[in-house]
Amino acid sequence: MGSHPFSSLFLSRIPRAARLSYLLLALLLTLTLAAAVAVAVPCLADEADQDHEEARRLMKSGAIRPLSEVLAAHERDLDGTVVDVELEEEDGRIVYELIVLRPDGRYREIYVDARTLVIVKEERR
Repeated sequence: MGSHPFSSLFLSRIPRAARLSYLLLALLLTLTLAAAVAVAVPCLADEADQDHEEARRLMKSGAIRPLSEVLAAHERDLDGTVVDVELEEEDGRIVYELIVLRPDGRYREIYVDARTLVIVKEERR
């Protein structure tokens, strides 16, 4: 793999000290970005673990019903494939937000009360 003829011409016009400065700056930026990613990823994993633990606690206390019951109760209402589920608090109640991909390629957001299994809201996108 050869170098481009203009790259050697361009580099020869930049003083050696400046080339080293640019190289060190690029290295420093790369290391900074790598460190930021290394710190952020475990934090996101910890947050997900906390969310799962909270959901388990709520289920054991009877505050919410299992997702399997939600899906079984509304299997006919979904009209598509559930592609994402989130447990949220909305208007003072805990709801499952189901993102459903419809056969026509559009999405529906269905909000189901996590305790009563009643659909409380629906949005189409």
